[in-house]
Amino acid sequence: MIKLIDILKEISISGKEPIGQGSEHIIYPYFKDPNKVIKTFDPYEGESINKDQITTFQKHPDIFPIVYKVTDKYAVLEKLNTEKAINELEKLQTEFFNLKWRSEKKRKYSILLDDLMENDNLEGLDFIGLLYHLFLNTPSSSLKKELNTLLSLTSTPDLLKKWIDFLIKVSSIMGKTKLDIHTEQFGYNSEGNIKLLDI
Repeated sequence: MIKLIDILKEISISGKEPIGQGSEHIIYPYFKDPNKVIKTFDPYEGESINKDQITTFQKHPDIFPIVYKVTDKYAVLEKLNTEKAINELEKLQTEFFNLKWRSEKKRKYSILLDDLMENDNLEGLDFIGLLYHLFLNTPSSSLKKELNTLLSLTSTPDLLKKWIDFLIKVSSIMGKTKLDIHTEQFGYNSEGNIKLLDI
């Protein structure tokens, strides 16, 4: 098995603490450029980086991080500001759940989203995950009505519309592909564009 320390030595980040980790990959700061990161595989989960994922990133740099370099062991990617994205999505989630559990509001703001909240199979999904599930499983005519209802009731319509527009963009590119969508999977690039960190 390839040892992680050997990979770190090769890319000159031995001793650096990771700044993120997923089920398959580990993220490190890139010493040559603070606006980039190193994405390498978790040696306990595999023997090489997920090339299919990186290829998808390369095909769609408008919704995924830009790929600057890729080898079998690691990729150099555009660094994203995850803190801003998390703060925005947590704000929307708090508002969504407040609406959901106010008895006088129930069934008045979004029947389809309310039904999703009642679905035990979707337990554990956060607001953005439920919203994406709605995109994948709702006819376009009904979806537009649901989204307009949500926008009419939120106290931050511009913020919600920005995230809805991004999910529309993701859906138009990725189709019915089931992505791992949750709050920690998003970030902003240096130009202020939302992107997905993972698939």
